[in-house]
Amino acid sequence: MECMLVVDFGTSNARTNLVDIDTGKIIQGRSKPVSYFSPQKDYHEINVDDYWLASVETMGYVIKNLPDDCRILGLIFSYIGDSLVPVDKDGTPVYSMLASFDLRARNDMELYTQVLGEKRFEEISGCPLTPRNTGVKIHWLKKYMPEQMEHAEMYLTLQQYVNMKLGLGPVSDYSVANRKLMLDVRTKKWSEELMSLINTNVSEMGPVIVSGDECIGKIRRYGSVDLPYEVSVFPGGHDSAVGFIGLGMDMHTEGILGNVGGTFDHYGYLTDRYADTIAKAGIQTVAGPVSDSYVTIKAHPAGKDLLWFVNELTGENNMGVLNEYFSKAAFDGTNQSFYTTGLDTGAGSFLYLKNTSGPQQIFETLVEGMTFLSKDYVELFKKLPRSFDVIRIGGGSGKSREWPRLKANVFGCPVETVSNLEVSSVGAAAAGAVGLGIYSYKEAFEKMVSVNEIFEPDKEISARYQEKYSKWKEICARIL
Repeated sequence: MECMLVVDFGTSNARTNLVDIDTGKIIQGRSKPVSYFSPQKDYHEINVDDYWLASVETMGYVIKNLPDDCRILGLIFSYIGDSLVPVDKDGTPVYSMLASFDLRARNDMELYTQVLGEKRFEEISGCPLTPRNTGVKIHWLKKYMPEQMEHAEMYLTLQQYVNMKLGLGPVSDYSVANRKLMLDVRTKKWSEELMSLINTNVSEMGPVIVSGDECIGKIRRYGSVDLPYEVSVFPGGHDSAVGFIGLGMDMHTEGILGNVGGTFDHYGYLTDRYADTIAKAGIQTVAGPVSDSYVTIKAHPAGKDLLWFVNELTGENNMGVLNEYFSKAAFDGTNQSFYTTGLDTGAGSFLYLKNTSGPQQIFETLVEGMTFLSKDYVELFKKLPRSFDVIRIGGGSGKSREWPRLKANVFGCPVETVSNLEVSSVGAAAAGAVGLGIYSYKEAFEKMVSVNEIFEPDKEISARYQEKYSKWKEICARIL
């Protein structure tokens, strides 16, 4: 049995999976939660070594329980994006890691809005300008924390930090480098214009950027964990980007819009060329995880809303409680309540709930609202020349049968789920197998990816949801 080790750094945990490259199944896996802290409003930080040590612990468990008939071929990663870790010349953090959703710089963006201009930023980075922009955060740290930043030699992503911990240097793949929002998406090199704007340089960014399926070295130890033998290491990529690969999509896949669900609900596909999709549809096209690849993508937060429901309305501290609410859900389009939300906002609004409404109706209203926001994005993708007739789901939103069925009725098209929903791990493992020369991507998909179930829209229910979606749009236009 030939396997790839995959370390998946999620928003709330670090997970190590052992993936069989012949079937795409996870043979062994272990997860450990990590916690962010918010010392004040808009601050979201984590001790980056909490992430690292969580991955070491989960790696130790998988290696200790390695099946006798398993041969590890290599190690590859999946990462959250937009992370920022300031380190000194030895790679030691001089400040906590700032999360993607850290918004401390929201009132300090004049360099970008007034000097550079938002349109110019979009032309270079391929992304819309938001306070989550890593460059804005670097500027904020240098401006307001000069004593700590005096010792900062590099401003790394979590990916670069982990590669340094492995003794391989601050190496980045294209997709995570682009999430730093300092990369010129057209050349896949650090942008001199964006760097000069905040007084940084290639040395501080990390000069080495490679394809996620390119071997960057070999290791015999992962932190304190002894591996059974020397293994090749591949950088992998941004979790949503490798997630699309785990859905069985490469740069030439036609007819499918990918949906990687999780803390953020991502929609998109891989392509082999760059296009300015922001101007045409308000959708990002950024550097992909492997050579000659780009990712056309748009996402909105989903996990924060579900976490709020679990913590505040159920009194539980376990997301597994959602299974019960999904199993009881009547997503038939007759619910008269509405929920509105959007990107980069901590607020949501419920409308037309009755004083007799209980947690089940609140839950159904919440999920419908998030799904309407997803439909907004699906409609935007229809403005692009690449057509699709099915949406393929992986990740958390595919765990229940009720949510994919709801999406089919709201989107008005078939929705598929894949057999292994941990698509970021499957996609990373597939990329590693390609990097080792074992498969082409097409061959990896034939072996490792399969469709589990197809949900067709119900004509009557879907018609109700189209009407309710129109009302939802009118409400959002008034209050958001």
